[in-house]
Formats: sequence, structure tokens, C-alpha cells
Amino acid sequence: MANPGESAAPRRREKGSVFGCFIMGIMLLVVLGSVIQMLAGRPDFKTAFLILILAAVSLLLIYQVIRGGDKSQQFRHLKLDYEDRVMMEYLGMEEAYLDDSLDQRLKRSGERGEQQVMHALSWLPPEQYASFNQIYIAAKGRGQQFDHLVVGHNGIFHVETKNHSGRIAVTPEGNWEITRTIAGKVRTEGMESPLEQIRRHEMVLKDFLDELLGKHRIPIQEIVVIANPKSMLKGEQHSPFVILKREKLLDFILNFGKPGAITPDNRRRIINELEKRSKQ
Repeated sequence: MANPGESAAPRRREKGSVFGCFIMGIMLLVVLGSVIQMLAGRPDFKTAFLILILAAVSLLLIYQVIRGGDKSQQFRHLKLDYEDRVMMEYLGMEEAYLDDSLDQRLKRSGERGEQQVMHALSWLPPEQYASFNQIYIAAKGRGQQFDHLVVGHNGIFHVETKNHSGRIAVTPEGNWEITRTIAGKVRTEGMESPLEQIRRHEMVLKDFLDELLGKHRIPIQEIVVIANPKSMLKGEQHSPFVILKREKLLDFILNFGKPGAITPDNRRRIINELEKRSKQ
């Protein structure tokens, strides 16, 4: 929804411009009429001097209105440029996204991070791992959308992607904070922890495996991946789940747990079922 203050400002500027043009038009008509009188007759020195002063004042006012309009437009462009660059810095985005709305920028930023993680997962050995992206899983009446799900011989990994730019820190109490430098000033503020989302994914995934395999001992590992290369991490040891930079994701998955933790038959059944759901 548009901000009422923002929509009212252009209307005020428009009314001011119309009023200024109206006043300038009247003054120009007065000057033109005076010049015609001068040409038609022989005005005295005092009349001619007043006409010249009036013409000079009119030209000066026209110049100021035009110059002021240019400055106002220039200031507006500078302000928009500053706000855009702050948002770009926060999202880690390029100038190609400047014409998008805030919601579109947030969506594009998330999609960009997910694509980077998808590319990283595509390098896993296909004979040992199967990756699913943006897959919806429902079980026991509950469902969740997963950014990425990897079924490997050594476990199942559900990966949540975040694409924030800045220094992300987890406090000893488990709270998330982000520190960014905006316009030369360092700002630290709280941010939402993905813990609740991770736990919902975990419950749905366990229910899905229970329905498919019955009793099982399949290791499940939740991972939050920070995809933005400009971001930094601090305090990961205080998190109840794994937090990684994107460049460390493959190494973590390849070296996780014990080889053969999932039997080939169970792995095949899980992959076949996920392939069916990814096509729905």
C-alpha cells in the first residue's frame, strides 16, 4: 500500500508548479502589454524605466522557478538513489534490480541465494546424492515448502537458504543479530531466527519418513546456509542447528556421519517418492 504522505507530496508539488506558471503567465502578459504601449506611443522616461524593471523581475522569477524545479528534481533523484543503494547493500543486489518494488527485491534476493545453493548442490556425486529444490512435502495433515532437500547415502539434509548481507551473529542466548554499514554508519539490530521454521521442516520430514518406511533410523541433518558471499558469521556454536557459509556446504555434506547410513533400498524408495511429489 502506498504511503499517504508520499502520494500527497507530488500533488503539492504539482499544485505549486501550476500556481507558479499562472503567476508567470500574468506577468509576461503585463510585460508584453507594456512593450506594446511603448511601441505604440512615446512613454516618458519614468514609465519606460518601470517597464524595464518589471521585465527584469519577471525574467528573474522565471529563472528561479526553473532553477528551483531542477534542484528539487535533482534532490529527489539523489534521495531515491541513496535509498536504493541502502536496499541494494542490505540485500547484496546489483543495479539491475533498481526498478523493482521492495517485495520484488526481497523475492529476487531470496531466489538468487537459492540458485547459488542449487548450483553448489549440483556438484554432489549423483551416484550417492539426489537433490530436490523448492519441494513441498506433506504428511499427517501438515505440509512445508523446503528450499533444498538432499538424500544421500550418509543421511538426509534439509537446507534452508538465507541471502542477507552483513555480519550475522548468534548470541549466547541463541538470538540472531545483523550488523551492517549504511551510509558510513555501523548499525546492529535483531533479526528473525530460522529456528521455528527449521523445527517445522524437521517434524514434517520425520512424519513423511514414518509413513513411507515405518520404523527407521535414518539420520536427518538440518542446515541453514548463508548464501551471500559478502556476509560474515559469528557465534555459530550458540545455534542449536548447523549454520554454514555456502562455500562450506558440500564439504559438510560429503563428510557427514557414516557412509551407508541409509540402505540402498530405503534410499531408492525415498528418492522415488520425492520425485513423484516434485512433479505434482
